Amino acid sequence: MRIPFAGRLVLLALVLGVGGCVSKPNLGSQIFAIDPPPIASKTLAPGAYIFSVDRVEVAPEFVGRSLTYRTGIHSFERDPYAVLAGAPRELVLAVLRTSLGNAAFVRDVVELGGPQAPDILVEAYVSDLEGDFTVPDKPVAVVGLELVALSVPQAPAPVAPFLRKAYVRRLPLAEKTATATANAWNQAMTSIVEEFLVDLKAALPARVAAPSPRGRSR
Repeated sequence: MRIPFAGRLVLLALVLGVGGCVSKPNLGSQIFAIDPPPIASKTLAPGAYIFSVDRVEVAPEFVGRSLTYRTGIHSFERDPYAVLAGAPRELVLAVLRTSLGNAAFVRDVVELGGPQAPDILVEAYVSDLEGDFTVPDKPVAVVGLELVALSVPQAPAPVAPFLRKAYVRRLPLAEKTATATANAWNQAMTSIVEEFLVDLKAALPARVAAPSPRGRSR
C-alpha cells in the first residue's frame, strides 16, 4: 500500500525527531559532580589547628553550572546538555572543607562567626574550569585554583597570609565529551588539593607557647 505524500512527510518528521533525541539528550539531562573525598578517620597531630574556608570565588567564565568549553583564544561555549550538580563555588567549597577535615594537622573546620574561632583561614579563587577544545584532535581538561592560607592571631594583630600559590592541571582527554571532561576535573581537583595540603602543612606557622610564670628571685 502506498503512503500518501503528506503521510510520508509526517513519518519522516517522526523518524528525525526520534533520531534527534538519541543524538542530543534533553537540556540538562547529564549531571556531573566534583566530589569531595570520603570522610576519613585520623589521629590528630599535636597542636592541630582550627580552620575555616573563608571564601571561594570563581572566574566569571566558569561561574555557571553548565560545562564550559574553550573553542578559541577568547571564545567559549556552554554545553546545553550537561550541567554540574551545584554551583562550582559550592562544589569546590565542599572539596576543600572535607579535604581539610581529613588532615591530621586540622582539629576542626568551622564556620566564621561561630562559637569556635579559627586559627587559619583558607581562601580560593577558581581561575579555570574548562574543556579546552581549541586543538580539535588534542582536547584537554583544565583546572586552575589559587589558594591562600592566612593566620588569625589574637587581636589587635592583623590577619596575615603565609601561603599563596596558584595550582594548574591540564589533563589530556581521550574523547571530546562532557563525561571525559568531568572525570578529568575530578582527577585534577584531587591532585591540586592534595598538593596544597602538603604545602600547607610545611608552611604552617609555629605555635606560640604561652609565657611561663616568672620564678621567684632568690
